[in-house]
Amino acid sequence: MSFVGVEYEANSKFKPIQSATSLRTFLAVSVELEDSWGEFYLSSKILVDLLPKLPLLRVLCLSGYFISEVPETIGSLMHLR
Repeated sequence: MSFVGVEYEANSKFKPIQSATSLRTFLAVSVELEDSWGEFYLSSKILVDLLPKLPLLRVLCLSGYFISEVPETIGSLMHLR
């Protein structure tokens, strides 16, 4: 599964993904914004809410996002490489 990144992500955008419990790949596709310097922001709350609901996740790519903190629950994703 992939999604198009925007400068500031809303938590509601990821609600449908939380029900995809057997999701293995989750990729952010960056789109350059004309007025942006290419920085995208993702709230740590989104990761805290989303990652525990994706136990089979193998690939997580949030390249280009400014993430200040990764939740500890990322350590419970046994298949993530």
